[in-house]
Amino acid sequence: MKLTPAQFRDVLGISQETLRHWRKVLPIFAGRAGYAPVFRPGDIVAGAVVKLLKDRWGISVSAFAEQSNALGRVC
Repeated sequence: MKLTPAQFRDVLGISQETLRHWRKVLPIFAGRAGYAPVFRPGDIVAGAVVKLLKDRWGISVSAFAEQSNALGRVC
């Protein structure tokens, strides 16, 4: 199962601007552009972790840049 960027945003409750920022900053989401289904269920879990750490703990998304690939492998 793959999700489009719009579906990914809807599931996580993030804006288009937020996803654009994540794509720039986080290697795990870089290169996933366009309208085609490119996000997998593990990406949603990784995105939820990033969103939770940002929203609840105030950690900058750019702080996850180096660890984002490892997070993707775990999810």
